[in-house]
Amino acid sequence: MLSCETRRSQMLEYLYDLLEDDERQALEAHLKDCTVCQAELTRAKAQRQLLAKAAKMEFAGVRFTANVSFLSWMFLDAQNSPVLRAPSRTTLDTGLFYLAPSGRWDLGIEGKNLSDQRILTSGYNGLSFFGYAEGTYTPPRRYWLTFHYHVR
Repeated sequence: MLSCETRRSQMLEYLYDLLEDDERQALEAHLKDCTVCQAELTRAKAQRQLLAKAAKMEFAGVRFTANVSFLSWMFLDAQNSPVLRAPSRTTLDTGLFYLAPSGRWDLGIEGKNLSDQRILTSGYNGLSFFGYAEGTYTPPRRYWLTFHYHVR
């Protein structure tokens, strides 16, 4: 049985209909009984609506970007070790940028991994020889502000 954390990491994929049928059915069954995951789904729906509204807005000098990417599960080593199997995932990155009418400066705010998924991205399986395996994970959700001044 999959944990709530794993189920919550599938919410965006579920909303954009990217899950396999068996994964979708399992998530829907889980949602019937788990109020924590129901709340997470409500939050994800609100984020999706907000992104849809923002994508439709048009303002002079303002640019909104959104990137949703899906990567299927994969093994991270040649031996296809279960310990180094990265799950399927959907990531969301966004940005909002303002370019001053003079064109002399711009300001932006960006966010990466907004669903805050910690996904195994690489690793080494030394279990048979060294007795351990190690891996690296995606960075957590992060935001930053940029300012550029254009010298002519």
